[in-house]
Amino acid sequence: MKGRILLLLLIGLAIVAFFVFDLGSYLTLANLKARQSELEALVDAEPFAAAAAFYLLYDAVTALSLPGAAILTLAAGAIFGLWQGTLIASFASTVGASLAFLSSRYLLRDWVKARFGGRIVSIDRGIARDGAFYLLTLRLIPAFPFFLVNLAMGVTAMRLLTFALVSQAGMLLGTLVYVNAGTQLAAIESMSDIFSPALIGSFVLLGLFPLLAKALVGWWKRRLVYRGRRRPRRFDRNLIVIGAGAGGLVTALIGATVRAKVTLIEKGEIGGGERLTARAIVIAAGGEPAVPDIPGLAESGFLTSDTMWERLRGRERVPERIAIIGGGPIGTEMAQAFARLGSKVIQIERGPRLLPREDEDASALIEAVLREEGVEILTGHDAVRIEGKVLTVRSGERESAVPFDELIVAVGRKARLTGYGLEELGIETGRTVAVNEWLETRYPNIYAVGDVAGPYQFTHFAAHQAWFAAVNGLFGHLKRFRADYRVLPWVAFTDPEVAHVGHNQLSAKAAGIDHEVVRYDLSHLDRALAEGANRGFVKLLVAPGKDRLLGATIVAANAGELLPELVLAMKYGLGLGKLLGTIHAYPTLAEANKYAAGEWKKANKPERLLGWLERYHERRLG
Repeated sequence: MKGRILLLLLIGLAIVAFFVFDLGSYLTLANLKARQSELEALVDAEPFAAAAAFYLLYDAVTALSLPGAAILTLAAGAIFGLWQGTLIASFASTVGASLAFLSSRYLLRDWVKARFGGRIVSIDRGIARDGAFYLLTLRLIPAFPFFLVNLAMGVTAMRLLTFALVSQAGMLLGTLVYVNAGTQLAAIESMSDIFSPALIGSFVLLGLFPLLAKALVGWWKRRLVYRGRRRPRRFDRNLIVIGAGAGGLVTALIGATVRAKVTLIEKGEIGGGERLTARAIVIAAGGEPAVPDIPGLAESGFLTSDTMWERLRGRERVPERIAIIGGGPIGTEMAQAFARLGSKVIQIERGPRLLPREDEDASALIEAVLREEGVEILTGHDAVRIEGKVLTVRSGERESAVPFDELIVAVGRKARLTGYGLEELGIETGRTVAVNEWLETRYPNIYAVGDVAGPYQFTHFAAHQAWFAAVNGLFGHLKRFRADYRVLPWVAFTDPEVAHVGHNQLSAKAAGIDHEVVRYDLSHLDRALAEGANRGFVKLLVAPGKDRLLGATIVAANAGELLPELVLAMKYGLGLGKLLGTIHAYPTLAEANKYAAGEWKKANKPERLLGWLERYHERRLG
């Protein structure tokens, strides 16, 4: 922090000195023309010293983003000639720009990350992919303020070497034009003599070349992908959707709504499989429960979230003893449900706590509720083998036996990646199908959504992706839309529910994001007290010194119904001040959100102003 303050102070003093001492008067066309002979004599007398001094001056002006770089470039041509002047100005401008870039990064990068959070992450991804193209475009257009480019690129994740090399190449042509003009200084009466409208227009067109090149490269890559594959003379459908889960149904519905010819294919009960062609295909094959490699598991007749309802349907009584492997949301929801139905439930989790993606206070509250309802919870235990109807678990060196009547495996889900031709097409897969920000696979007309695409496995997330896949698949030749995951809510449907959006303390700490925490306990909320549902809280993560919401966790009855107000606030940048100023009906659970905003207001009250007001009111008493 001290280093930043010192650097900022030095830069500020240098800029103030530049204007206070009117140093800009030396960097004018008139002054350059008046002193041209004097400067040429200095160069003749001390060529190396003069070149070094000029180089350092150019560095300083560009590094501090001071006006005058254009005049210095003219001066380079006037006093050093075309080739030596171009060499000096070109490298000096790149070094100066790089220093400005580094200063911006050092002074502003952390602040920008804290202020804009997920948006800067998205920008950084774009810079990593296309930053060199965009930087080159900007550098090729002299009309664009170069110092703004330096400062803006500094707060992104662009590598210094990339910035320097692209800047050197992009600024070279403009530098050459200015230096060449400087060699003819006597004929120049104003800066407009250097760049005519036609020349500026030519540079603008030249600046578009990197984008055109990028488009041509993309076109060529697409041609290579489809090489050897025959395009049908006429397509049967505009859109084919594989999989009738949440992502597939929404994709198909959107396509049908805009009057496209859509076919939905499902291998299960909905059914279908004739040979069809389509301009676009969306893979929405969904996921299935992940099954760990535990000796004896395959022979145990275990259940999953997909199979247990069919297996247990029609029974007069629930199983007496149920063992559940997994402490995530699905395992925890089932543990509580079966305990309330009368089963004796033992839940096994290899980690130190249930709901490991939530903050410790949230998971601790849910764990306490489950224990009170009779669930036996074994955290820090590994499932090691199954023999008959006995599961052996291990904690450290100690093994213990867990007898069961039914065993439920709930350790997560995995994407369905086989059975519909990905291998034959050479579409890249890992845990999921590899897609870009438009949800395209390596084939631009084949998209993937939901569990098969990731990175999240929620029904509402699949439906969200479905809109982008449907619109891009049908209208991508006109306009493509990048999928936006910046504000994603999710809910664990325990009782009380655990609802979450944005960052919690766990993820904010892992990402190195500065934050303040405010919390409102439901034990003070009238509606919660009246309904006997006063165990829980609303916890907000807020940008330091701001009212901008970084994330929220709600543990409450119907927490999922309370969350959308906070999701909306995050999505559209509504601060806690606006939330606090919004009237909420009394008595409702939704008042908890307003009161949490009130806790933020109390924690950030202006103490000095309140002290003045206290003295003011004291005087008013007479």
